[in-house]
Amino acid sequence: MVPPEGYTAVAREGVEVQAGDRAEGIDLELIEGALVRGVVTWADTGEAVPDAAVASYGPARPRSGAWCQPTHTDEEGRYELRLPPGENYVYWQGSPTEAWYSEPKDLTIELAEDATETLDFVLHPKPVIVLTVRNPDGSPAAGVPVLWDGGDRYQSMGRGEPKLTDEDGRVELSFGRTPD
Repeated sequence: MVPPEGYTAVAREGVEVQAGDRAEGIDLELIEGALVRGVVTWADTGEAVPDAAVASYGPARPRSGAWCQPTHTDEEGRYELRLPPGENYVYWQGSPTEAWYSEPKDLTIELAEDATETLDFVLHPKPVIVLTVRNPDGSPAAGVPVLWDGGDRYQSMGRGEPKLTDEDGRVELSFGRTPD
């Protein structure tokens, strides 16, 4: 269930339904809950990050399930999550792909009914490696496709599109392993 704008509901865990059966008498109460909002910016420039993913696990989407409660930032890097009162785990979810890690990494917050909390995330861009490809005679090799793993946790080597070297034989590749 996705509550209407401005409302949330507490999840009902442990509901068992056998194949072919119906679950009845399980009511979800819509509540205003609490509001968590913030801005996502780049660490190096301070600029807003549009379409950054921020999500939460908590009373609405417990960690015992696979579905978190996600949202994305607008063009000014702003986001809002309407969450039930109680303990909520809020985190930057990993996009855009140019980001390496966030500060804070994540945060567990206790929310009271009708509370408004501000939680900003600062994203650090991935380090960039500049690679130069040369022909056997030492001249720059333009237009050479380069496949790069880059340590992206969800992408295997060769799954992405190759990047082509420029007229100087150079290509910029981002390195994506998240620091611990």
